[in-house]
Amino acid sequence: MKTVEKYINKQLTKLSYRNVGRCKKDIISALRSYKCLVPSVETYVFQDGDCMVLLNLGGTIPVKYKEETYNIPVRVWLLKEYPNLPPMCYVVPTKDMEISVSQFVDHSGLVDLPCIADWDQETELTTLLEIARITFSENPPVFSKPKPTRRRRSEPDYESIWREHFPDSEDEDDKLVRETLLVSAAETCRGKVGELWYKTKAEVDCLHSINRELIERQEKLGEMTEMMKKKETEVDEAKGTLQVMEGLLREVR
Repeated sequence: MKTVEKYINKQLTKLSYRNVGRCKKDIISALRSYKCLVPSVETYVFQDGDCMVLLNLGGTIPVKYKEETYNIPVRVWLLKEYPNLPPMCYVVPTKDMEISVSQFVDHSGLVDLPCIADWDQETELTTLLEIARITFSENPPVFSKPKPTRRRRSEPDYESIWREHFPDSEDEDDKLVRETLLVSAAETCRGKVGELWYKTKAEVDCLHSINRELIERQEKLGEMTEMMKKKETEVDEAKGTLQVMEGLLREVR
C-alpha cells in the first residue's frame, strides 16, 4: 500500500489537484474497502469535446442481488476540484454485458445518484460507493447479453445476389461453401468496421488532447507577453528615474 500511496500522491501533485491531501485520503480509504479497485491516470473526454487527464479508480464492486453476489464493473473519475465538485461514476459493462438504463444509470453508463446531484463536499468516496452498491442491489445497472441461437431465417438480400451471379449453385456442397464465404465476409466487414471505429475514436481523442495542450500553451505565451510588457514598462520607468538623478547630479556639480 505504501507504493500505491506514493504513486497516488505523485500523480495528484503532477496533475495539479486542488486538495491533494483530501483526495489522497479518500482514495486510499476506498482502495482499502474495495480491494478490486485500482488507481490509474487516463484522459477523460467531456461532452463538449474537451479533454483532461484525471486520476480514476477502476475495477469492480460487489453487489448482492437476489441472494447472489455480482461484481459490477465501475470507474470513478475525480475532477481536479474534488471534493468541491462531485466525482463522476460510470458503470463499465464488459463485452458480455449491456447497460440497464434507469433513473440511476444513463445509456453511457454515467451514474446519477441523489448524493451526487446534491453533493456535499464532506461526503467520502467510500460513502458514495456504498450508496451505489445499495442502489444497484435494488436496480441492477447491467444485464447479461442473450446468447445467440441458431434458427432458420428467411432468405436475405445477399442470397438473391448470390443466385443472380451463381444461378447453378444449388447442390448441398455449393450451399455450404456459399454460407461459409458469406459468414466469413460478414465477420471480416464487422471486424474492419470495429477496428476503424476504435482507430478513429483514438485519433479524435488525441486531437482533442493536442488542441487542449495548444490552448494551454497559447495562454502561457499570452501571460509571458504580458509579463514582458510589464518588465519593459518597469525598465522605461527606471531609465527615466536614472536620467532625472543624473540631471540632479550635474546641477550639484
